[in-house]
Amino acid sequence: DDTVRVVTSSLYGDRVVSVDATTAWVSVSQRHVIEWVNLTNGTHATQIGRSSDNNEAVFPPASNGTAGVRPWGKIAIDQDGNVLFTDPSGIHRFYVASQSSLLNVPLGRQGMVDGLSGDAKVVLPNHPATDAAGNLYFSDNYRAVRRMAASDGAISTISGSATAGVEDGTGVGPRFEQINDLVAAADGTLYVMDKGRRLVRIRPDGRTTTLLTLPEQTGAQMTVTPSGQLLMVHQSVLKRLESDNTLTTIAGDGNANAGTSRSLTFARPLVSPSGQIYVIDGSYTKHVLRRLESDGSFVDIAQDGPMSMGLFAGRDPLEVSFSLSQAAFLRDGRLMIWAGEPHSWWTLDGLR
Repeated sequence: DDTVRVVTSSLYGDRVVSVDATTAWVSVSQRHVIEWVNLTNGTHATQIGRSSDNNEAVFPPASNGTAGVRPWGKIAIDQDGNVLFTDPSGIHRFYVASQSSLLNVPLGRQGMVDGLSGDAKVVLPNHPATDAAGNLYFSDNYRAVRRMAASDGAISTISGSATAGVEDGTGVGPRFEQINDLVAAADGTLYVMDKGRRLVRIRPDGRTTTLLTLPEQTGAQMTVTPSGQLLMVHQSVLKRLESDNTLTTIAGDGNANAGTSRSLTFARPLVSPSGQIYVIDGSYTKHVLRRLESDGSFVDIAQDGPMSMGLFAGRDPLEVSFSLSQAAFLRDGRLMIWAGEPHSWWTLDGLR
């Protein structure tokens, strides 16, 4: 009768295929899954996705045990090689040995309160990062930087508070407007990108200093080398922070549309334990792992593929590709990547 009815909500998707009058498939390229949807009552579940005990083959229907647990942004690796990641419920730790996850830092929206993990309160954790000792750092409500100690799990605020602003200082005195990125050096020195243009350094004792302000509010993706040097990709150029707090261009021609070995699109830098520099470059649904060469060019090493482009009814079973959207180096030189939902982590070898 030409009316529009909402069948279901809270369902991410890129393409819909009608199976019959009561069933549809919805592909989700970012999560690398296919959802089955009941058009009568709106129920839906992951039908095809990666399974942690499967290899490079066609993947069976997903397990219900880990459905809905997926990383939002950057991931971090703790001292034992486990993965720390953020999802809508807080910061999780994926234990590689047992293939299981634990919610380490749940959000509560009850204010920022320091204390042991059972007593501390967290508003909205994001941007997990770790140091060599295994301490976990994260932003809270985009306005403070907090630390979960590896020794006892106690959570403390090391810089900032619930109040927004722009101010240096120590402890809860500094102010942040909107933290966009956070990285940690091995010794616990932190670097924060605030509101897409203000670069801030936080010493292990909480001393917070604005190092520079970028001319454009475009944001930057950051990482730290094993020696403690900060690298960032800003406006499609890979830059290095010098001791005088200036930036030196080390790669990239600034032309995101050139498509050459020297150009970057939307890149995030990674550094291996040996100091080799890589970037994950690409678009929202396609990512390429690229290695920086001595002449300033990049060599493509690996590429993921959005499986949603191959979704058609009546075809053979589908192979679901892995994703390079979230990746971090283990200490032995392997690259840990999130392979897609249901929650599955894989290592990319051969980069050592």
